[in-house]
Amino acid sequence: MSATILASSTDVELKKMSEAADAQFGVFLIHYMYTFEDEPFYERQFPEWKESLKAWDCLGSKGRPYQDFIEPFLEKHKIRYRNSYEAMLMEKTRDPKQKLWGFYDYHFSPAGHQVMAREVVNFLREGFFDRVETGL
Repeated sequence: MSATILASSTDVELKKMSEAADAQFGVFLIHYMYTFEDEPFYERQFPEWKESLKAWDCLGSKGRPYQDFIEPFLEKHKIRYRNSYEAMLMEKTRDPKQKLWGFYDYHFSPAGHQVMAREVVNFLREGFFDRVETGL
């Protein structure tokens, strides 16, 4: 949790700096693959993950501890944000076997990139720009 607190206090400072420069600031929340069903990883590459993920109950908690901490923090400090969890969950619910992350690392697959691109565009449309031209 201390890394999250540090990142969050940094968000507050970044917001202040942005406002001082007459710029806008927002936070886009991205979740890791281990909070979603059927997103295997390359165990030979990350041998410690299996035990750690089980101990931390990442799949069982669905990332709730992080979301329960960060969302109220951002709201309290009036920091604009978008949480991508629901969009990823909707995509996994629509097609549970579709992989949204790569097997060999934790980067997005092409399908995951599409979901995230839509979410980023929506975040920009809703909070920063009146019109964002896109084919998405």
